[in-house]
Amino acid sequence: MFMEPGEFADRSALLAAIAVQGYEILERRLREAREQAPTAVRALSALIETYVAFARDHLAHIHLMLRGELARSACCGPLVMPAPGAWC
Repeated sequence: MFMEPGEFADRSALLAAIAVQGYEILERRLREAREQAPTAVRALSALIETYVAFARDHLAHIHLMLRGELARSACCGPLVMPAPGAWC
């Protein structure tokens, strides 16, 4: 996802887009980790390791993803979160 200058109405819209980008990256990595695990126990372990690695490697995304005010931003509408069970 490349962002063009002037593509966003304001700072909140830009930050919300970056947070969504983080969720997309995390979802893809969690899905890959789960699919590669041979058992449920190893899948759980892989999901935990993947989440921690993502948080360590993408600190800025995590900070934005965990900011509640972005999910309630009036200018941008709600953040689109993966449906429950999407990562399972």
